[in-house]
Amino acid sequence: MSGNIEPYFYPKKRDGVFKRTLFIAPETAAVVSNSIGDQISVAANVLYRDHEAVMSFAEEFRQYLRLCRPLMRIFTVRDRDVCYNTLAEFERERADTLIKTESLSVLTMPETLLTSIAGRSGNSASNHLSLHAARRGRFLENLRSNHFTEFIHLPDINMVKNGGVKVSMSDMLGGGAMHYEPKEFVAHLEHIVDLLGSCENYHVHLIDKLGEDRYMVYAREELGVIVAKTSQPPVVLAINEGNMTAAFWDFLKSIVSEKAYENPDNKAAITSLRIYLKNLALKAELVEA
Repeated sequence: MSGNIEPYFYPKKRDGVFKRTLFIAPETAAVVSNSIGDQISVAANVLYRDHEAVMSFAEEFRQYLRLCRPLMRIFTVRDRDVCYNTLAEFERERADTLIKTESLSVLTMPETLLTSIAGRSGNSASNHLSLHAARRGRFLENLRSNHFTEFIHLPDINMVKNGGVKVSMSDMLGGGAMHYEPKEFVAHLEHIVDLLGSCENYHVHLIDKLGEDRYMVYAREELGVIVAKTSQPPVVLAINEGNMTAAFWDFLKSIVSEKAYENPDNKAAITSLRIYLKNLALKAELVEA
């Protein structure tokens, strides 16, 4: 999650019998280990310092790497434009979607609200708005035929009133993380209530706060997954390997019970969100009084 390691995988069938590990510091040394099956505890680790031997192992590593594919693409803030292009490609095809962010999905944010938030960031809002408009168009188009399920933890009301709720993935917009003003968070939640009432394929599951929530997982069934570490420095991982995509999909599904996932209740979610909004408004009135 630091963005400093690039993982690759071998895409074809492997028998799982012979295992080989190479640690190579080119021109310096290599540590090589071999094992059979699961018998790794008795495997010897051999240190080589001979220059020609190290060169041979380095070439062996490069030959194997040529047979492998990237397991994921890794983006940091400096790769913002490439990240957005990858995100657009990821969202172009239709598929059922699961998403868990640290607050609320940017896809459900009204354009007027994004204008307000982007304007406060100190950067030009025009590029963000055009990107958002394109993403939102694909989001609404996908809702016509596929399900979009969002897992939301409603923050403590005092956190909302104090402007402590972070805008999801705002770090990648440039200018640092942005936080909702209370009225902005209310506007976003109200828009989510409207979506729940008007789009039968959009669903919300209200969840308890997880132990670690400074991340986003955005999975599209059998297509891929976007994983983002939203603490500093932010890093985005784009994955389309089938096994990892399925693993993250199952992880998101497991946040709620199987029954709740298979039978989403939009009316119950709307009721819960309206009660929360009412309590938020009541808290504001008490503070003003």
